[in-house]
Amino acid sequence: MVQARIAAGGDPAPKGIPGYDAMIEAGKGGQADVGPILAARGLSCAETDSGGVPALDYALGQASTDTLKALLDCRAPADARDAHGATPLIRAVQLGKADAARLLLARGAAPKAADQPGHTARM
Repeated sequence: MVQARIAAGGDPAPKGIPGYDAMIEAGKGGQADVGPILAARGLSCAETDSGGVPALDYALGQASTDTLKALLDCRAPADARDAHGATPLIRAVQLGKADAARLLLARGAAPKAADQPGHTARM
């Protein structure tokens, strides 16, 4: 749909819609193919929502790691922090997502990074 919208001359990431961010929605929806398209149009893969949650965190909720990999491929920081200081690696461990944790570590996530209460992924 995003490619069709671009082909028709439309904006794949409309601005001014409260609470809407195309990259965040791509993460939420597990749309691995959409992140690179949006990045090519100038959107950042490091986007966070109004609550400070990075698109990477939303990608962790998906069944596969494809969206997470796509966001990392377009330079989303592996150690992006949410409003509580948690990194995607901490969230992956909390969610029991071993494949995602391995991918994040391979992409440079800091295993000793701590959230605001001082918890690390290892804890």
